[in-house]
Amino acid sequence: MDFPELMIMLAGVLFQESGTEEDTLRSKQLLERCIVIEPQSADAHLLKGKIHHKLQEWAPAATSL
Repeated sequence: MDFPELMIMLAGVLFQESGTEEDTLRSKQLLERCIVIEPQSADAHLLKGKIHHKLQEWAPAATSL
């Protein structure tokens, strides 16, 4: 069973608190899974856009927001 809200919270902690590249990539994977489960999640899309920006993935960053 998946819990999108918890996935978003965990992704946020991995991305914002840890900040390592490995945790940033894990956060991105969690958010991609969350978006599959709940495509209308604005929080997931916003955080994923911030991650794309940090990773300098400019085209996906622009479309994720």
